Amino acid sequence: MPQDIPALFRAAPAPGVEKKDGVAPRHPMAQEANGLVITDQEGVVVYVNPMAERIFYREARRFVGKPFGYRIVEGETIVIDIFSPDGTPYQAELSVDAGEWDGKPAYIIELKRVDDWLNQKIKASLQKSNHRFLALINAAPLAIVTLNNDGTVIFWSRSAEKMFGWSSHEVLGKAPLILSGDGNNDFLRWCDQALDENAPHETELLGQRRRDGSLIDLRIWAANLEDGDGFMGSLMAVIADVTEHKRVEARMQRLATHDGLTGLPNRILLCDRISQALFKIFREGSEMAAVLVIGLNNFDLVLQSLGFVAGDRLLNELAQRLGGLVRQSDTLARYGQDTFAVVLPALEREQDAAKVAEKILDIFVAPFFIDELEIFLSASVGIAMSSSDGESAEVLLRNADTAMRRAHMDNRRGFHFYTHGMNELAAKRLVLVRGLRHSLERKELCLYYQPVVKLATGQIVGVEALLRWRHPELGLIPPGDFIPIAEEEGLIVPIGEWVLREGCAQIRRWEEQGLGRLRLAVNLSARQFSEVDLPQHIASILAETGMPAECLEIELTESMLASNVEDAVSMMKQLKSIGVCLSIDDFGTGYSSLSYLKRFPLDVLKIDRSFVSEIPFNADDIQICSTIVAMAHGFNLRVIAEGAETQAQIDFLTKLHCDEVQGFYYSKPLPPAELVDFLMVKQCGKDSLAAA
Repeated sequence: MPQDIPALFRAAPAPGVEKKDGVAPRHPMAQEANGLVITDQEGVVVYVNPMAERIFYREARRFVGKPFGYRIVEGETIVIDIFSPDGTPYQAELSVDAGEWDGKPAYIIELKRVDDWLNQKIKASLQKSNHRFLALINAAPLAIVTLNNDGTVIFWSRSAEKMFGWSSHEVLGKAPLILSGDGNNDFLRWCDQALDENAPHETELLGQRRRDGSLIDLRIWAANLEDGDGFMGSLMAVIADVTEHKRVEARMQRLATHDGLTGLPNRILLCDRISQALFKIFREGSEMAAVLVIGLNNFDLVLQSLGFVAGDRLLNELAQRLGGLVRQSDTLARYGQDTFAVVLPALEREQDAAKVAEKILDIFVAPFFIDELEIFLSASVGIAMSSSDGESAEVLLRNADTAMRRAHMDNRRGFHFYTHGMNELAAKRLVLVRGLRHSLERKELCLYYQPVVKLATGQIVGVEALLRWRHPELGLIPPGDFIPIAEEEGLIVPIGEWVLREGCAQIRRWEEQGLGRLRLAVNLSARQFSEVDLPQHIASILAETGMPAECLEIELTESMLASNVEDAVSMMKQLKSIGVCLSIDDFGTGYSSLSYLKRFPLDVLKIDRSFVSEIPFNADDIQICSTIVAMAHGFNLRVIAEGAETQAQIDFLTKLHCDEVQGFYYSKPLPPAELVDFLMVKQCGKDSLAAA
């Protein structure tokens, strides 16, 4: 605490200390920066240095020989009050240490003016803080730029140097055109506005050019800085490089509206484009829009046989083919895993949509190639028109999807316009799907058998197993109504396994009843054929039922084999290794090729009923059947003609030396009990098969 002021220091003479020789010698402990007073042990002053004279504003001769007047305690530091000549009070720090003077014990008193020392400490502290602040600014990833009120740069942080590529000495004192992007003064105008409005500002400047020519996206926060008189004298801008953030943001936005594999619009953007087309039609009251849904047939089988990587490559190639068909105003989108959609926003008539559908189907004629592997795909197209099929994107898409499924059920390679009756079919389909899932456990499935007759002898040599479904409410459902659904819903594999087991068991039961040994022909679905453990399953069923392998004839379709020839050959060889026979069903309706007959280990070729129905009156069918029989025999294949219904057809096929035939001429497909009666009649020899 400050001490009472001694009388010695109360009278304040004029400033300026006159130095006289002989007053006191300069003590070696004297410090120019601090005052020094030395007293004897009684407190009488024996020495005063010049700085002490300045601190007290008194000459040394007024001290020497007189009591110091302040408490002197060795090791103690106190603060004392002193008055300047004009009466202004100030303080000094007084520290006492023991020492000697002229060989006698003395007190050494050091004095520091508190205001000078404090100013020095404050100045040093401010400088230190300033250095720390600058270090922090320069280390920060944000660029900090200060502009004078005339728009010139007065501060340019190191982060600004790194961000833009210009050093501070190149920028200071200049207008920051480098932040304006190719001479565009948007940044300068924004700074002027911020200075004028005297309020914090925030903005984004995209595509600004750096020194090396690269572009950068910026986010800028700015605030006005007051000068000492309270006026806005400068602007500080804190600038962030948001280029990567904008890139990620754009990517996230694109991922939200585009398919990650093909880059096409996804369902979200597709619905938006449909809504835009509908709004334009509503606003202008003209034209119409169409939505086409394109569904790939059995694409999941491609994935099972080739894998997802190859499947992705196929989808990308298909997207490129489809992209070459659409106009710039149209939208091509990926609607699902194996489904695409096209929006045609401005059409004059429905026929225009049909023409586009035909062009889409045409692109599937040419094969796709994956690492030189030839793959054939097919598709079904559904069309919904804005004029009558819906007033919203969701309705149009749903209707187009329904029409696509109808096309898929009909012929798998065509297109359908949506009709209101399809909703009833869709509802029926839903009933079938639900019932089909429980059909096996409820024992609702059954097999009918159609005889296969050897033309040369009229003998029944085999039967073809044909699946039927006895629905508890809908009655007997033909396979064409539920087999495609079973394939789409993934139910065909367990159903197909049941058909194999039940058919083999039935053949063994008939043999045990003395009806002879018959061949059993069973159609195999594409999904079953793609199962890697199919040969093991068939071998297990043969062993379980006691059915000889050579009596089982597996029927395959050309489309199943053509989708992946290498895998098909491998699977067929495995099936042949267990002893079963292999046949191509409906030959001539798919991708018929002599190379297939040469490469595939086949036993039987079946002529499709469409080529038999008009012989011997249709010259084209006559030529086709003659060629197929001759070609098959050339490859040592047995030939079976399907769909024979008249004596004229039987006679013609006999002349062609067709091996076997099946059709209504001999018998329609029969349930097991009726087929037994048919076989019994044959065995008893009551009637000729030709009259059956």
